[in-house]
Amino acid sequence: MKADNKWGGLMTPLEQAYEYKKVLAKQGFKICNFRWINAEKKWQKIRKQYSYINIYGIIFAAIGDTTARLFAAYQEHKNDTPQVLNVYIPVFQYIRNDSYDYSGGICNRGIFKIFSDRIYIVTGKDVYFWTYVLKFHHFEINTKDFYRYRFFQPVKVNVEIRKPLIPFSKKDDKLGKEKALRIGINKEYICIHARDNLGMSGELSSKIISEYRIRNCDINSFQAACDYVHKNGMQIVRMGKYEKSDCKILNVIDYSNKFYNEFMDFYLVAKCKFILGSESGLSVIAGFWGVPMLITNVIYPAAGREGLPVTGYDLYIPKKLWSGRKKRYLNLYEVLDMNDRCNMFRSYYETARISFIDNTQEEILEATMEMDMKINGVWVVSEDEAECREKYWKIINKWKENHSKLRWYQINGKNLGYQMLPFEISYNYLKKNRYLLDVDI
Repeated sequence: MKADNKWGGLMTPLEQAYEYKKVLAKQGFKICNFRWINAEKKWQKIRKQYSYINIYGIIFAAIGDTTARLFAAYQEHKNDTPQVLNVYIPVFQYIRNDSYDYSGGICNRGIFKIFSDRIYIVTGKDVYFWTYVLKFHHFEINTKDFYRYRFFQPVKVNVEIRKPLIPFSKKDDKLGKEKALRIGINKEYICIHARDNLGMSGELSSKIISEYRIRNCDINSFQAACDYVHKNGMQIVRMGKYEKSDCKILNVIDYSNKFYNEFMDFYLVAKCKFILGSESGLSVIAGFWGVPMLITNVIYPAAGREGLPVTGYDLYIPKKLWSGRKKRYLNLYEVLDMNDRCNMFRSYYETARISFIDNTQEEILEATMEMDMKINGVWVVSEDEAECREKYWKIINKWKENHSKLRWYQINGKNLGYQMLPFEISYNYLKKNRYLLDVDI
């Protein structure tokens, strides 16, 4: 099992291990140091136990990206034989002397708790040991696929509603229930989350924060939807980490600022009826636990989404794209074309004279009602809805026929396909914005 040392401009696995150790120390993790003789003894014991040892780097970024990559790793290797040991080292930059966009370190320590029983993620307890192994025994381990999860091929992950891909252990489930009661959750609830950049300083570069702000939305635009949820006997929990935008909605449990806990980020979204969110990773991770997602203010339905979970009940509503050149809103095909040109970068859209119009309270309310009725099994598909959806997917498929790969991936050398957002667009939204379907196909 000879290691492949032709890394080019990429950091080697050993360099990544050293970098990871620095990140852990900076974040205050306890790092256990081995004497070399003890590290060697441990290595010899492991070497006798396993026939094949593979080491992979998992790019750790925001919670949605990281969770998707860890699920991908788990799914790919869960059926490996007991003679194979797969080791995963968190990675924060992959090119020497060039920082990755996300520099916040471990985005959520609860990730270790969630995945530790399924896959072996290197922690402060053993980072010194694996640094030793990579330095002195690299020829005995397989590192040729170290960057397997650098740019993971976009795929759709089908998840049955209420059937999590990784169930909580009895111990963790008990802990989660106790914490939920202390927070004040005592009946059915939904989670809400509106993406903003106010709390992201130190995690993303200022340039990326500025560019990505077109994905943001106002938490208070969920007011009417939350009123509906509350009147129907459910509680509402505001998710996020120390959210700085002021939420003026009444009867909302402010978990974000008053009760934040890294493990509960996962537990709360895993146990809610559905999540009402925006284009952020926190909204997406709910799907891995079989929880339906209603994603508002979507700007990018043509995307390379890594390991996107789909429950079959998920809905989305997009922001409107107004063209200053055409003096009208863009139809669905034109939106996909614009996504292909501009990705998620504000400055590119501004150059193309495109403005974004956020979803209104009424649009979010109607989509929320539709979601709730579908989950409750009382939504009836009309003839008009069926015709609209058929036209919608014809447009999507026509665009895909003409675009085998996303342009943004190609110009950045990723050579990947893409997974169109497979959620259904809210019919309540679509029937009031039929210009989206004004496409000749």
